Amino acid sequence: MKQILGRELLNETIWSNTYTALKCLIDNCYYAQLTTPCKPLLWFGESPVSYLNEFCTVRMCTARRSGHTTAMCKLANEYFDKVIFLSPNQEMSYRLFDYCDSLHSSSIEKSSRHKDEIVTKTGTYLFGSHNSLNNFRGMECEAVFIDGTFWLNAKKEDEIYSALAPCMKNNPQRFFIFIQ
Repeated sequence: MKQILGRELLNETIWSNTYTALKCLIDNCYYAQLTTPCKPLLWFGESPVSYLNEFCTVRMCTARRSGHTTAMCKLANEYFDKVIFLSPNQEMSYRLFDYCDSLHSSSIEKSSRHKDEIVTKTGTYLFGSHNSLNNFRGMECEAVFIDGTFWLNAKKEDEIYSALAPCMKNNPQRFFIFIQ
């Protein structure tokens, strides 16, 4: 006879596995960038997007309700001080904002909170949609977390790289983390 387990018994295990997997992928991306023997733009000639795609990109695809949003928010807080979060649309961006805000409300002392930005003593977290890339021009960040990548095509991904890579120009390592 098969035993059916309730979801509540497995939530912590599922979330922990997803968190650990994403953490390891981000670490590997960091190490790959550290060990790249050439300057990024020389490595692939004239195409910085090729370098970003090859060395600065993490892609994680996992089952729905496996804790990828929780893992993403926790790792952004643990690893980076300035992060841009992109969602498929503005409504989903607001929900991600609320979730990240509630997840860290006890552990982060917030300096200010706006509809698309959380500023803490140690970091800035900006929120927007895949279609609001122009809102981030001139901003500075260390990483971009792109949630809900199931709607993205190659052209849109290139737009994300082109629009947001300049936001990381002052950081030796750059991270584009696509999560589905």
